[in-house]
Amino acid sequence: MTRNLVSSLLHHAPDLHITVYATPELLPVIGTEGIADIRTLRPDQWQQKGGKMAPTIAKAQIYRLGVDAGLTRFLYLDVDAIALTDVRPWLKALEGSQVATEVIAKGKKGQKIEYLIWSSQDSLFEQFNIPEDRTVCSVQTSWLYFERGEVADAVQAHVDYHMEKRFPPHLLTHSWGSHGTIPDELIYTGVFGKLGIIPTGPKMNREPIFFGNKRNRNTEQGVMDGYFLLSLYGNSSLTVARWQKLYDLQCDRLGLRVKAREIMQDKFANG
Repeated sequence: MTRNLVSSLLHHAPDLHITVYATPELLPVIGTEGIADIRTLRPDQWQQKGGKMAPTIAKAQIYRLGVDAGLTRFLYLDVDAIALTDVRPWLKALEGSQVATEVIAKGKKGQKIEYLIWSSQDSLFEQFNIPEDRTVCSVQTSWLYFERGEVADAVQAHVDYHMEKRFPPHLLTHSWGSHGTIPDELIYTGVFGKLGIIPTGPKMNREPIFFGNKRNRNTEQGVMDGYFLLSLYGNSSLTVARWQKLYDLQCDRLGLRVKAREIMQDKFANG
């Protein structure tokens, strides 16, 4: 997945600065071609006690990892995606945003907020100590943008606190992956609400990422013309076949061997 994403990003923007974090055994698979900076994740940065995988541990410190890599502003991407065009206009548009991600919906307590799926509103407000009158955003964290500064520092500090505090697993309304892993989207949703941050990105001619679930009806050309990335998000059944085929078509154009079906079978979200 990482090699496919890196290759597609560089195909459209050869001078893009890409930093990759990976576990040691994956580095030979990913390779170094075109990657400006490759860094190794320590076991404590992605594993629970006992050695079980917990992607939330890594995703909950994206800003810190970026700072450690010497970046002053950066766009984090989940690797289960492929670039459809040059992402540099997106990076340019994000400049000055401080913190941004995919906001699905927003609202106040008691209102129906689409994609606020990981816990009840009562549990969310109580566990993250969110003021009752605060607007809360449901977020999809396939991408996150950070600029080094007080806002992102505060986000990281509060994410750290709530990772240490740990959201009670019995209050989850949906499971994610396995081993009782707490979804990073829940952590970021709660922290953004607690801090009063609405992390919407800028308005652009293209949308950031296309999520091809069964309700997201579009044409192949509409996706190619209207989005920066195509995502194979979620578990093995969320991204429907037609969009997996579009992913494979981009792989074929770039001479990439590993295709959507193999990728979808090996995702943590499958449990």
